Amino acid sequence: MVQLYRDTPEVALVGFAKVALKPGEAKRVRIPLTRRRFMRWSDSGWTDIAPQVQLRVARDAEDSGVALTVKVAELPQTGL
Repeated sequence: MVQLYRDTPEVALVGFAKVALKPGEAKRVRIPLTRRRFMRWSDSGWTDIAPQVQLRVARDAEDSGVALTVKVAELPQTGL
């Protein structure tokens, strides 16, 4: 399983995908994301956590994984 975490404002699993691989095999995995996973509730309603959010592709929440950055405004509002 491939998991995708954001670390701010707290560690949260934002997506995952199951994939079966044979030894030495590699596959491209797509994890759909929506903007709502990068928002929080405030007095003025739902607001983005930040313009950009750093994510980790990891095996679990403790794994340092591989870092990537997502521009929150470019994510779709709704979806999976």
